[in-house]
Amino acid sequence: MLCAGGVGTTATASASASACANAAAATQAQDLDRAARTVRCLINDARARRHLPAVRPASRLQRAAARHSRAMLSAGLFDHTVPGELPLAVRVRRTGYLTRARRWSLGEAIAWAQGDQTSPRALVAALLASPPHRAILLDPRFREIGVGLLRGVPRSRAHDVTGATLTLDFGRVTQR
Repeated sequence: MLCAGGVGTTATASASASACANAAAATQAQDLDRAARTVRCLINDARARRHLPAVRPASRLQRAAARHSRAMLSAGLFDHTVPGELPLAVRVRRTGYLTRARRWSLGEAIAWAQGDQTSPRALVAALLASPPHRAILLDPRFREIGVGLLRGVPRSRAHDVTGATLTLDFGRVTQR
């Protein structure tokens, strides 16, 4: 089972699917940092096939994405905002990502999965198969990404380790 949701606000990659290590391994069977890098690799592969620029990792976007995944798991809810949490732009601003930004664009895609659908390949494939999520992942404005991938599913406060919850925060800033 896989569920996804997305929201957006206003040189090409050379990765290949075979270069994305452990793409088919279930999230619970691998290191989460490695799985997050694989998610980014697969997104960049999809972007490269469409002659779009790669997205680079941004630690502040990663912090916002991880916090949001954690908030969904804690609340047992799957949404872009959970009770007590602020909207995407405010969450990202609080990390310092938008400091000194003259202009910026942000987007977010969220997903959760269980069983054999928790691999990075399955998560990214499901998001790319959904037109609104594909639009976010392949938005040519975005240059950076934060991947918040955690074990557990938001629909169960039991934090089932056979599931995975994913938040992808995308951004681009033009500095002053």
